[in-house]
Formats: sequence, C-alpha cells, structure tokens
Amino acid sequence: AAAAAAAVAATRAAVSHSAAVRAVVAARDGACNNAHDLGVFAAHRNDFRNVTEKCGRDCFGAKECSAKCMVEQLALTEACSVCWGDTIFCVAKQCFTECLGDSRSAACINCNKQNCMPALVACTGVSEDDLPPP
Repeated sequence: AAAAAAAVAATRAAVSHSAAVRAVVAARDGACNNAHDLGVFAAHRNDFRNVTEKCGRDCFGAKECSAKCMVEQLALTEACSVCWGDTIFCVAKQCFTECLGDSRSAACINCNKQNCMPALVACTGVSEDDLPPP
C-alpha cells in the first residue's frame, strides 16, 4: 500500500511539474504564438476587428465573456482568447469615451495602441505588426 501511495504521489508530482513546464513555455512564447492562432489571424485579418467589436458589444466588455466569444467566433485557442478578452476589457475601460461613437476613429485606435496594445503583445507573444489591426 505504501509503495502504491508513493507511486501515485510521484505520478501527481510529475504531472504537476509537466503542467508547470508547459505554463512557463506558453508564457515565454506567448499564448497565441502557435500555428493554429497565427493561422486564424491570417485568415481573419480583414474581419478580425468586426469580431472583437461584436464580442465587446455583446459582452459589455467583460473579460471572460469576450474571451469565450472569441473562441466561438474564430476558434482561437482558449489561452489566446484570454489575451483578447483582456484587451477588449482594456479598451472598454481605458478608451470608452474615445471609442463610444466610432471604434475605428483615430482617437480610439490611438488610445487602444497606447493603453492596451503593449499588454496584448506581451500576452500573445506576437508582434504588433503580425497581430490583426486593432
């Protein structure tokens, strides 16, 4: 019994360590810096903004709802969608006035780039040039 308990404990420790290693690698490489999400960015380069706007409106800027919406609308990975949910929340919070009337106005785009884009780039692990337009 003691040997079986030790084996279970060792297995749990290995699984936990493996999950921790994966989390560190994902954080280093970024949540969206993978073939699947980069492919979604490329395929939806021209309509990505429409989806982020829809998710932001439908979810009133809420992070979790917006992230789930991004998965449902674009099939982003869950990890990557969290970055976009955070960004939608950031724009709703930091750029509400600039974006209320026209989310494509220079004031809205500049606010997004100044206040929200640095965190999006850090979270995704993808350069601003390779992300879909804000």
